[in-house]
Amino acid sequence: MMLADGTVHIGDWNHQGQRHGQGISLFRDGSKIEGTWTSDKLNGTARLIKADGSFYRGCWQDNLPHGFGEFCSANYRFTGQIEHDF
Repeated sequence: MMLADGTVHIGDWNHQGQRHGQGISLFRDGSKIEGTWTSDKLNGTARLIKADGSFYRGCWQDNLPHGFGEFCSANYRFTGQIEHDF
C-alpha cells in the first residue's frame, strides 16, 4: 500500500489503516526499513538501509533509534547505546 508521502509499505496494518506488526517500508529516495510497527511507529528491532548504503540496525522506540544498535556508513561506524536518535 502506498502512503500519502509516496512510501510503499508491504506488511501488516491495523483497523485504523496504520502500519502495525511486521513490514517493510520503501521510501521514494531509495531507502528502506524493515521492522515492527505499533500504531504506525517503529518499536522493537528494525533495520534501516539508506540509499547511500549506510545502515542502522538495532532497537527503535516511537520511530527513533533508541537502545542498543549499530550504525555504519562509508566513513563512520558506531556500535552501542543510542538515546532517542543519533
